[in-house]
Amino acid sequence: DLLDDYNRGGFGGALQPGQKPALLLVDVVMAYLTPDCPLYSPRFETALASCERLTAAARTAGMSLNRLIDRRIDALNPRTAHRPIQTGRISAQTVAVGALLSLGALAFAAWQLNRVTFFLWPGAVVFLVSYPYTKRFTWLSHFILGFTDGLAPLGAWIAVTGSFWKASDLPAWLLLFIVIVWMAGFDIICFIVTGK
Repeated sequence: DLLDDYNRGGFGGALQPGQKPALLLVDVVMAYLTPDCPLYSPRFETALASCERLTAAARTAGMSLNRLIDRRIDALNPRTAHRPIQTGRISAQTVAVGALLSLGALAFAAWQLNRVTFFLWPGAVVFLVSYPYTKRFTWLSHFILGFTDGLAPLGAWIAVTGSFWKASDLPAWLLLFIVIVWMAGFDIICFIVTGK
């Protein structure tokens, strides 16, 4: 039972107000798997494994590219100066190879889903690559990060339905908008709190 799992994991108690900001992570995938939810699609269960591979590949590529592109800036920042690239525990070349392999895995996972997903995956890559650069010249980088992260639930919707342009696709666009606002807000709060 899910409630028992949560209680065994220490999540059964009440939360008290805290002193610092916290991140609330909501598993949006459950919306696609819950029959009573308007986002539910029985076709999603068959696409779930490919969506998981696609998400893992996109996350790995995005994080690797972000670390690689910002490696010189991160070396000057006390908060990020101790990361593996900055300390020499991992070479920039190793990170670049990992990013390229992840992009290949991303393409393969998109190809496994459907033609629309495969056709759109280069657009996601543009945002994965461009986000680190936007931090250098615009405060809108927070919203670009939110959009980039919001592509995941939109991509899952496209993987299941093969569409994103119909009126029935409005819930996916609303979810994208929610993720943009959520991520941008969280990123701005982190910036205000840390000053970085």
